[in-house]
Amino acid sequence: MNTGLHIRHRTRPRPDRCAGGLTLIELMIGLAVLAILGAMALPQIGARLAQQRLSLAAETLAADVAEARFEAARRSRVAVVSAQAGAAWCWAVDLTGTPAAASPTSSASAISPAAPPCPCKADSGCATRQVMASAHPGVRMVHGLTVRLESSGRAEPTRLAVFESSRGQRLRVEVLAMGRARICGEGGALGRYPGC
Repeated sequence: MNTGLHIRHRTRPRPDRCAGGLTLIELMIGLAVLAILGAMALPQIGARLAQQRLSLAAETLAADVAEARFEAARRSRVAVVSAQAGAAWCWAVDLTGTPAAASPTSSASAISPAAPPCPCKADSGCATRQVMASAHPGVRMVHGLTVRLESSGRAEPTRLAVFESSRGQRLRVEVLAMGRARICGEGGALGRYPGC
């Protein structure tokens, strides 16, 4: 039976649930997760940065020793690398040394660290290259000596410098008998450097 009455149901329009966007709660939860992850990663980032700064200081000194050794042989002169520890540490490379014929007869000799031939803390004009502590922030030099590189390439084996990071990690720069620089970690391997 058809009564002819049609009942129409009025439906209220529904908001579209598939619309893009985030609610405020979802956004806050996402930010909280990111903050927690960042807080967990921050100490490792700081340690890595300190290790990179330490490596850079040691590698720069080792490169300066290699350059001084090369120039001593090329110029037939004695080269001196002087590292001075302390609050305002520095090192200097002196390539203005005596000619090889005028140097002492021994093929390897060390110079006393108390009286370096060319002080790096003053602008004396004798240093071919000077590096100051300000070039390597966050790194201290806790030990420094002076080494003489003969024109033959030989040197007195010595622990030229020990650098320390702000986190207590230490790298040592040694000069071997053939005048080559070697970097090693004091207290065990550190990064790509073997232990001393």
